[in-house]
Amino acid sequence: MEYSVIFSDLDKIKKILAELLKLNSNVDIKTLFNKLENNSFRKVIEIQYIYMFCKSVNILHSNKSIKIITLEENLKLILNKEVKVIVGLLNKLGYIDSLLLLLNLKKSIVDNIEQYINSTKNIKLKENTLDLSTLHFTNKKTSIPSNTTIDISDELVDRIVSKLDSNVNIQFNQSVKKEENPNIIKKIENVKLPEIETSDDSDSDNSDNSDNSDNSDNSDNSDNSKDFSIPREMKKIGNNILNEYTKEEIDETDNVKESKVRLNKNDTDLLDLLG
Repeated sequence: MEYSVIFSDLDKIKKILAELLKLNSNVDIKTLFNKLENNSFRKVIEIQYIYMFCKSVNILHSNKSIKIITLEENLKLILNKEVKVIVGLLNKLGYIDSLLLLLNLKKSIVDNIEQYINSTKNIKLKENTLDLSTLHFTNKKTSIPSNTTIDISDELVDRIVSKLDSNVNIQFNQSVKKEENPNIIKKIENVKLPEIETSDDSDSDNSDNSDNSDNSDNSDNSDNSKDFSIPREMKKIGNNILNEYTKEEIDETDNVKESKVRLNKNDTDLLDLLG
């Protein structure tokens, strides 16, 4: 950590923030920010200004960025701690987080931190002295030579794919034509309708010869809902299908125009089924 840069920028940021707090016009505030280069130095000023403004109008609880949340957590970590502990935390932080922390500490604490750093000439980030050769990396599949470069991305992909079910088949942009099922009946042939109970032939013959008979029989049939008989007109269709009939239409001059319409084989076959 280059603390000479940190404390130099800290003084400059304090002066700029002091000027920002004097401004009442949003236009003037925007003009001042536009004069600053868009870098980490400006970001510290922006975050700190927003933090101070939200606190002043009591709206901070719902307007916290990640940097502000981190700042508040760091402030809790060094609360009532010795300077040595505070410097230890600063050694772990980056440029933005370090400056934000120092901007929100009392001047007396900041002065003590600066004095401690100046009196200790060898303050720097502690390097990890772990010897990787002592960890004895092993590979279940094969032993990898120490001078072999391992592609971590390929290794991770292989592990993920290996956990997938072997039946999973991933295909992209492929149109598959469904095979026709030979068991599906494409055409219904030789359909036989269920037989419907009809009246006796003798009764039908008698009905043909007695069209002017009274309706007593019909009333009896209507009373008995279980009995059902096909009208004689329907019974005649079975063996006497009319495959041609006359169609009448009225033209624009109100004249009746007759035309012959002939049933096709499909129509007559369907009528046959009703016989």
